[in-house]
Amino acid sequence: MIPVKHICYLNELGQRAELEDSIFPAPGKATLSDRLFLVCDGVGGEHKGEEASRIACESFARYFLQFPPVPNQVDPTYITLAQAFVLEQLAAYASLHPEAARMSTTLALVYLDQERVTVAWCGDSRIYHLRKGKAIWHSTDHSFVSTLVQHGEITEKEARFHPQKNIITRSLSAAGPVSQIDLRQLEDIQPGDYLLLCTDGLLEQIEEERLAAILDNPNENKAGLFMAYCRDKTRDNFSMYLITLSGQPEKTTFSNKKGWLMVFIVLLLLAFTAVWWFLMQAPAHGPVKHHYKNYTIRL
Repeated sequence: MIPVKHICYLNELGQRAELEDSIFPAPGKATLSDRLFLVCDGVGGEHKGEEASRIACESFARYFLQFPPVPNQVDPTYITLAQAFVLEQLAAYASLHPEAARMSTTLALVYLDQERVTVAWCGDSRIYHLRKGKAIWHSTDHSFVSTLVQHGEITEKEARFHPQKNIITRSLSAAGPVSQIDLRQLEDIQPGDYLLLCTDGLLEQIEEERLAAILDNPNENKAGLFMAYCRDKTRDNFSMYLITLSGQPEKTTFSNKKGWLMVFIVLLLLAFTAVWWFLMQAPAHGPVKHHYKNYTIRL
């Protein structure tokens, strides 16, 4: 398993009247042995966004618990099946609460596998892989302004202040249509790397330069440093998980399997040697009534 050194989180109201963000594990419940982390941002305000994010977190966690993934096999098929399960739970809630018929949520998912990290996302909640204060990779938002940036019509800085920056093009919705969840495998994992899952509210005040300042700060209370930037400044809810990795993945590759095979072969040879020695020594002790030529060894 990929070892974890430290975990910190935020799940804050910001300047909104309702907290529509949800995180998993629930606030204060994460441990260093946890493998699954989720950050979801409910969409819709009066359309029960807070319920959509809660249900998504709980349902993904339940699916991973009920159908534990085979090591290194959290692939698009597995995530698609998990998504279908989540959408069923959203639809079931909406069927009992008509006011929630249009609820939906974003998704940022991280799963720490045996030898790699699987990340999956939908909407504008973002995932970063950070090393030495710099982002070596981050997810691409499914949003209107992100499309404009990709086509070169606006810059990333302009996107942060664009009047339509809150329009997303994908989400997990109770009513459909089914949006594609993007997935990526992170295999270049080194000690001291960070994984950051966050809602777009956190990014109102935190740019990559500030990310570097926070992560390079010797203060281990990273949640407090993030809070100092966002408290009383961020208009939206802001939530995150920051996971500090402490080492390289434990390899379960062919080399290890080969090692176990060699141990088995050595033990087998020792067993054959012991049997052979016994058969060769037996006649020296006197008349032998057993006919060893008919002796069969079964393994």
